[in-house]
Amino acid sequence: MDSPLSVCEVEDFVKTYLPNDHLANFDSVMEYLKDQKVLAPRGSSLAQYPSPLQRRPVYTHALKAFRGLFRARHAKPATVVKSLKAIGTAVRKALEKVKAAGINECSIRSSEVQGPVINACLTANVDSAFHPTNMAVPLRVAADEEKEEPMEALPRLFDVINSDARRTFTYAITVQRDKLSIWYLSRSLCVRSTPFNMTEHPDLLIQALTCIMLATPEQLGYDPLVTLLPDLSYVYELPPDHNRANSLYYRTTELISQYHSADTAGRSTRVWRVKQVTSSARPVDLPGASDMVLKHVSVDATMPTEREVQEQLFSDISAFGKLKNWRENDVLKEMPKDDLDVLAEALKGDNFRQLFSCIIAHHVGEPASTPSTEAVKLSKPRCPKRKCFFVYELLCTPLSKIPTLGEAIDVIKQCVTALRLMWCAGWVHRDVSIGNILAFRPSQDSPWEVRLTDLEHARRFPDPNVLGDDTPIGTPYFMPVELQNRGYYFPALEERPKERKTWFPVKPLVHNYQHDLESIWWIILWLITGRTTIPVSRAFADRYFRNKDAPSYGASRSFLLSGQQSILRDREFPTSLPPRLYQGPSFLTHLDDLKINLHVEYTSRNRVGKQDDRRSYAWIVGEGASDFFNDIEDSRMDWGGIELLVAGNVAVNDSASSAKGSSDDASWPERPKPPPKRRIDDDDTDDEDQRPPPRKKVRVVPVRGFQALVQRAGPVTRSMARNQRPSGPTTRSTTRRLQQEAAENERSKLAKLPARRSRR
Repeated sequence: MDSPLSVCEVEDFVKTYLPNDHLANFDSVMEYLKDQKVLAPRGSSLAQYPSPLQRRPVYTHALKAFRGLFRARHAKPATVVKSLKAIGTAVRKALEKVKAAGINECSIRSSEVQGPVINACLTANVDSAFHPTNMAVPLRVAADEEKEEPMEALPRLFDVINSDARRTFTYAITVQRDKLSIWYLSRSLCVRSTPFNMTEHPDLLIQALTCIMLATPEQLGYDPLVTLLPDLSYVYELPPDHNRANSLYYRTTELISQYHSADTAGRSTRVWRVKQVTSSARPVDLPGASDMVLKHVSVDATMPTEREVQEQLFSDISAFGKLKNWRENDVLKEMPKDDLDVLAEALKGDNFRQLFSCIIAHHVGEPASTPSTEAVKLSKPRCPKRKCFFVYELLCTPLSKIPTLGEAIDVIKQCVTALRLMWCAGWVHRDVSIGNILAFRPSQDSPWEVRLTDLEHARRFPDPNVLGDDTPIGTPYFMPVELQNRGYYFPALEERPKERKTWFPVKPLVHNYQHDLESIWWIILWLITGRTTIPVSRAFADRYFRNKDAPSYGASRSFLLSGQQSILRDREFPTSLPPRLYQGPSFLTHLDDLKINLHVEYTSRNRVGKQDDRRSYAWIVGEGASDFFNDIEDSRMDWGGIELLVAGNVAVNDSASSAKGSSDDASWPERPKPPPKRRIDDDDTDDEDQRPPPRKKVRVVPVRGFQALVQRAGPVTRSMARNQRPSGPTTRSTTRRLQQEAAENERSKLAKLPARRSRR
């Protein structure tokens, strides 16, 4: 696997990546430091040796703050930080003396936590609490014995970007003994300079400090559209665009969810509860401002944004509804009449928009302008990122927080209607999960209304731009098995043709209509096995909705969907579920029928190679899905009121966990803790079955050999010998004699022990 980190020669790094437009002051700074004796001349002999750094001569002067610091075998990180702080203070005074323009307030500050590795930073807030939002440039200093590989330090340095919504990129500094490296970190590019010796090249260190102390906030990676308030909340500004003449401002009131990919080039998403305010300078709520949702996401610049996808989808749905004979379309030939009437109502005007979480305001940033890469040894090409802000009008509740099974099924049924509208328009969602199925109701007495969200990954089907296999997208627990296992379902071996000429056609694997419906099936199964309040066995739910990293995870899901036996006969299926869920023609039997229909439809379609034929999905999208919802209505009185576990009461509009390769572990509800077990003592009960098993006696095996005994007991020191013989001085010979006497005593004791009997 390619490393996300690229390497650049330090001299090229200073010229290319640091904000070096102020280096005109560098010579004046160096002269001032020499006058102030911060830089002391070297001996003539030292100046003649070339440096390993591009055969660069050792600088004529050395920093007095480092004098004698690195001569010892191990330099203490705290002392190194103290020296760097003194050098930084001297550079700042030099900049003030030469009257350099635009000096910021950054100075070096160390955290209170001391150890072999110290996290420090350049910051303007030297007195406030140590917080990631205070770190303008993170600084990490490690002792010589704590060698840290660059890839080990990368996640810790990148935490500054993940912890501060303002950051688009950051510089960082790492020090290993007397070697220093400079970093440029962003979602588009990660570059590290080659390390240089600070004692041999103090000019490079002073250049870096000069560039950082003269940099503007934007040059240090701060987004001017995001303002941090004293209470650590943010104000987002959405600049004017072709739809509005003025900027919009939104103040965050709560972080709903966030996801930061472990890959530095991966997806990064924050979802906030916000209120509209007058401005970032005066963040006062507008009259009548209600809670809304703002999503801050970093996406590939080459991909369409969620706003663009939403506009294209809505345009296609509207165009389909304007067709005179849309009911006779081939994709609806197996749709029951009642469901056609539901679609007709949704297609009146813009009624279909009420089924989706609509974006009411947005800002799409320009692709990140990364510095020139000519001097960089790129290890992995990077796609530039761009930051996007999307504002949603309604604050909704995710499916994972709906309180009863009946209400959750009602929301899912409406979600199927939204997916059907997408199918009619020729689109697939490609990321149906519990975080992307939202619900809204104006009051506590109103029924839930679905709001399908996260259309970022949606696309037309079939998509002519997708030539190869589809890249898996979505939450692993609800992802279609074919996409997760990278292969189609085909008929069993006994059903396959014997002649090679009539082998099943092989086509590129792409996300289709039925895959979205399969995700719905997995979600329903998760509701009844992972969210019921009744204490059921977790083995079944853990196998399919928890341990996604287990080697057998994909195979288990594949077997469950394709197995001919009922899920009720699974040996780990929870037997303590409410009987009304699985007795007779019940909820679970109909869910099992839907599973069988899904598998039969997969194999039948794949047998003849009609994966890209929209008409081949008509039955499963229409009657196949409708039969399940209609059949379970007969027993609704039995299962509708079953309570579901809800983790917290926070309503959200979007789930950042819907990103590629993400996890919904955070949405996993905690089950009620069982009552503490009563301690059973011999006096409390006479039932031997309830008593704890007796403890096994520890069998002591004598260790043979004097050397082993000495190692266990430890050496006899002078103080020990002195305590044993208080009279007279103790010499080395006396100590040696005492050790020999102790050894002889141990040998005699071992000789008197009875011989061990061998076990039969």
